[in-house]
Amino acid sequence: VSLAFTVGYVENNARAYIDDGAEVIAAGNLEVRSSTHLPWEQKWTAAFGQDKAAFGQVLGVAGKLNFNFGIKDGFFTSWAEATAAGQKFAFGMQGNFLVVDNSSEAWIGAGAQVTVGGNAAVLSTTENDSVNFAGQFLYFTGPPDSILTGSETTQQDAKGIGGSVLTVSYDNDTTADIRSG
Repeated sequence: VSLAFTVGYVENNARAYIDDGAEVIAAGNLEVRSSTHLPWEQKWTAAFGQDKAAFGQVLGVAGKLNFNFGIKDGFFTSWAEATAAGQKFAFGMQGNFLVVDNSSEAWIGAGAQVTVGGNAAVLSTTENDSVNFAGQFLYFTGPPDSILTGSETTQQDAKGIGGSVLTVSYDNDTTADIRSG
């Protein structure tokens, strides 16, 4: 029996504003900008970068010598994997649950007096980029004993069951406004 569950909650809050009743004089352009980002960065090939010393490259390659070839930490934002093996029965279940709560707000407050010599803009953005995994990576490479010994075993009487659940939820509140008053 093998179980693996990951639960992640990420909260990003960004606010940019000119407060109610403020007085602002800008000789040029004025920009009030708010931004939240959940960036995805592929880091798997970083171990082979030319900016690393030879020893650092060796360590980077060594970190990939495992059953998932280092992709867990190099490609995925969130990950859940369970491996089960048995002579007569095996059960494996994985669950990966990620909730991202973003709030990006930009505004010019009520009653604010803004004088601009150029262009004025109030901008708010939210960006979500993620790659998530729940399952059995070894399905593609074979059972662990075949990787270690180079031979595959067969169990005609063996039974197995497994399942995966992957849930990713993005709750985004993105606003940009000029308030009246």
